[in-house]
Amino acid sequence: MADRTLIEGGAPESAGGPKTLIEGNRRTVLEEGRAPVGQSSIGINSINLAPGVQIAGCVLREQLRVISGEADLWVAEQLGRQELAVLKVFRWGVQPKAEVAEKLRSIPKAQVVEVLGSGVLSDGRHYELLEYIQEGTLANLMQPGGVSSSLARQILLELTEALTEIHVAGILHRDLKPSN
Repeated sequence: MADRTLIEGGAPESAGGPKTLIEGNRRTVLEEGRAPVGQSSIGINSINLAPGVQIAGCVLREQLRVISGEADLWVAEQLGRQELAVLKVFRWGVQPKAEVAEKLRSIPKAQVVEVLGSGVLSDGRHYELLEYIQEGTLANLMQPGGVSSSLARQILLELTEALTEIHVAGILHRDLKPSN
């Protein structure tokens, strides 16, 4: 049987006391139709992420096609700057690790994507505003036709330098793949 979401205590539109939302083995008490901030991953009273939405000082342009268990990534235009950035909106209950952010600040900017800003959205989710890399990911470069051997060497050297820097800083990436 597929995992279902149930509202215990009557239909959502019925009057009465708080309802209990049941998802799998997790229960969340709903009061006046709202989930406790930061405790739900279901999107009750959440900000709708869609092209054209203004959020965190940006206008969302398009969602990046990445598979991530911790966040949604969007190409966004920074308001008042007309510059592109990547807005990383974390799932409910997931927040960036402060110790990792601090260590990243000690690494030369040429080796890591710069964090331009961070905070918490009105629906309780954390976000980071990241430098936009126009060339995209290594996966983008691996499209049909590939890259020249000299460019491949340059990319491997830069990757080696970047990984060396983050490991020296005490960070383990744990999700190395061409799309990252």
